Amino acid sequence: MALDFDRVIERRGTDAAKFADLAREYGNGDVIPLSVADMDFAVFPPILEAMQARLSQEIFGYHTLEEPAKEAVCRWYAGRHQLTIAPETVAMLTNVVSGFNLGVQVFSQPGDQIVVQPPVYGPFYLGPQHGRRVVHNPLKKVGDSWKMDFADLERHFKAGARVMILCNPHNPVGRSWHPEELGQLAKLCQQYGVLVLSDEIHGDLTMPDYRHTPILSVPGMEQHAILFSSASKTFNLAGLSTAFAVIPDDGLRKRFTDALRVVHAGSNIFGLVALRAAFDRCGPLLDELLQYLHENLHRACVRINAISGLHTRMPEATYLLFIDCQGLGVQDPHRLIAQAGVGLNKGSFFGEDYSQYVRMNVASPRPVLMEALDRLSAGLVRNR
Repeated sequence: MALDFDRVIERRGTDAAKFADLAREYGNGDVIPLSVADMDFAVFPPILEAMQARLSQEIFGYHTLEEPAKEAVCRWYAGRHQLTIAPETVAMLTNVVSGFNLGVQVFSQPGDQIVVQPPVYGPFYLGPQHGRRVVHNPLKKVGDSWKMDFADLERHFKAGARVMILCNPHNPVGRSWHPEELGQLAKLCQQYGVLVLSDEIHGDLTMPDYRHTPILSVPGMEQHAILFSSASKTFNLAGLSTAFAVIPDDGLRKRFTDALRVVHAGSNIFGLVALRAAFDRCGPLLDELLQYLHENLHRACVRINAISGLHTRMPEATYLLFIDCQGLGVQDPHRLIAQAGVGLNKGSFFGEDYSQYVRMNVASPRPVLMEALDRLSAGLVRNR
């Protein structure tokens, strides 16, 4: 099936968060927003067909769709990631963030240390709202890449941290953690009895020449990890509020699902229908999308790195670029870029030490992306 990713779909005036109140967000209502991490492409036809078939039933009452959805998750991981999952180890959720936040509440106590790895997706820092203490294990910038600092991580584990929230692949730096890196993490977790809550929502968005390594595929981690993911990032379904956790360990799973039943944070009819159609029918279409995204990322990197004062690198996974703006020599690069007519995410959203970075989402039709890059090039020359 040939897909037209160049087709521009008007999202302004459709209650899309990315396009809401641009003037307030950027001080410029005419920006091209390349910010919120969803895609400006139409949902794949098999997903729309499945949802339309369900819509035609006209009644949306209580359902029994969770079990078929769990089985679809298992088929997807077996085929896509060579990871065998039993359906009874899968728990359906509303979204990944609510999942790992519930995990923090279940598997730690008030005052406990929760390890995160800045720069990282903003909701990872929500520990204080649970009465926990977030401790930082910053990624190290090594040459043109980012690495885990295992010596610092072990220091936190020695100091008593027993829960870590991992971003795998990492948002915003785009690392797809290699098996060797996750193996080193696993040794530390086993040595110190640490539980990893692994956000793997970008795991299916791995670029050519790289492979996603699910945390549960790492030897010894089945007793030390919970995998959280969703079809939402991969198939542009974030508004359908459906995700899942995979918990092989019986004891961990009972504690988590007992808490899940109390808060009733389950999924909905349309999200489950869409997930099943995505995982069962859309693998080849995803491969087409990944080729398009890879080309978008390549073109964006070339253009950005040609602008004096900016630098970025091709990510191993995600459709996101974390752009170093320190060379611009300005206090607020986000504002300067908005003045050029492009709306990006502030680096400070990913950690207070990253205000000299911005994040760009390239999951837009190429004509839109290229216009944004033209604006960026011209605007930064004009405003400096």
